[in-house]
Amino acid sequence: MRTNPLILMADDDQNFREIITEKLSSLGFEVRTVATGADAVKAAAEIKPDLVLMDIRMPGEMNGIDAAFKIKENPETRDVKVVFLSDSENPWPAVVGGKTEVSRAFGMEDFIPKTEYLDVFVGKIKQFLAVA
Repeated sequence: MRTNPLILMADDDQNFREIITEKLSSLGFEVRTVATGADAVKAAAEIKPDLVLMDIRMPGEMNGIDAAFKIKENPETRDVKVVFLSDSENPWPAVVGGKTEVSRAFGMEDFIPKTEYLDVFVGKIKQFLAVA
């Protein structure tokens, strides 16, 4: 049993991963990172994190949306909370609706803009994990 929440961060931007990992680790969270959607699916099955922070646009054959669906389809990881991340103004142009509403309609917890202030970003993560 873990003493600290485990967060899996899937993002192809190494600098962003490092900044968020440093901040979350300093607050007592355990953080693992991957750079592709396929690696996120694999890591989620292996480590069963409490929360996945999933960038929507990543290189390779599997983007963040597809990876999130794969995580939710797997019986072993379907209850893992997934939050979409993006710095795009319109991350899914073919879908109508606000980012939070669309994320929830897809079966995820929410959406956090990568441009959000770091303290607000972390505050939202704490809410998803129900920690003070």
